[in-house]
Amino acid sequence: MKISTVTLLSVIGTAAASGPQISVSVRDGSFDSLSGGLDPTLTWSTNGSSGDYDLEFGLEANVRATSDIASLPKSYWGKASREMGAWGVSAQADIDASNLSSADIEINAENADNDVSVKVLGSATGSSFSVSSVEATKTMKSGDATITVNPAYDVGSGDATVAFGYDSGDTSKSEFHI
Repeated sequence: MKISTVTLLSVIGTAAASGPQISVSVRDGSFDSLSGGLDPTLTWSTNGSSGDYDLEFGLEANVRATSDIASLPKSYWGKASREMGAWGVSAQADIDASNLSSADIEINAENADNDVSVKVLGSATGSSFSVSSVEATKTMKSGDATITVNPAYDVGSGDATVAFGYDSGDTSKSEFHI
């Protein structure tokens, strides 16, 4: 039995308070019909809270008639955020629907009082977690100028960089790399 696109959209649309968004992309290539060259995609997200945690999650799915509803999702994502002392901390997982055994992970911590933030990118598979990069950003005022220091480390390549930014209104340099 084929599930019509209208039925699927009705079910998902009813479940979403803010409603899904639909976009249509045009694919390269030769196709027998107009619909073969179109790639309609539904994007849906929602948010809520549980205790001290703010939660967000969503999905991106194909919009087409099919008897295999499990083939429609392209990706899923979820994010949990909370305040921990002076730090705002969040962790987000992005999962490709074609490979449910792994997830891309982004962990952020920001201290607005001290103008410092830290970002860790990695991946999780089963019970293991591996870090791919770590970076921090520190912003400082010096008179009328703003100075930004951004050290970063790529675990895979072993490359470490430090970028400096300077802005004093009339004079601005976005990055110096070391």
